[in-house]
Amino acid sequence: MGDNKVVLVTGCAKGGIGYEYCKAFSEKNCHVFAFDISQRMHDMLDLSSDNIETLELDVASNESVATAVNNIISKCGRIDILINNAGIGSTGPLAELPLDTIRKAYEINTLGQLRLVQQVVPYMASRQSGSIVNVGRVVGRVPTPWAGSYCASKAAVHAMSNTHYKKRRL
Repeated sequence: MGDNKVVLVTGCAKGGIGYEYCKAFSEKNCHVFAFDISQRMHDMLDLSSDNIETLELDVASNESVATAVNNIISKCGRIDILINNAGIGSTGPLAELPLDTIRKAYEINTLGQLRLVQQVVPYMASRQSGSIVNVGRVVGRVPTPWAGSYCASKAAVHAMSNTHYKKRRL
């Protein structure tokens, strides 16, 4: 492993931001662990290389997150960078959107990122080293009433990032 950074990236299916992060970190000779849900693993096939390992991870599952982080720690002894990118869209008028749809957006977009932070921070803190990037997406020109659920889940991530670990050196 040497001095190469160990990077965990979630939400890495082809065509997305996570996929591009994986390629960029690999080009910098980092050891990248690219994660996504089982249904999207086929979208990551061409990411596999000497520097990139593609693995399954469900950010909505405590067990899946703990297993993924523990496997990286067992293999590499550390995680230097967490790119918290996994997320789902959620559109529709808030007055009509089923609460289960809104809950799912929060579970993946907000609690999924927090779940990873809670698993990774103890290892980073013990080494007094590490970086966490919580990725938020720009909704663009979608009318606000139709993106309220998604925007609220991402606003919560922004608030967590600012209150819990922003500007804190690990």
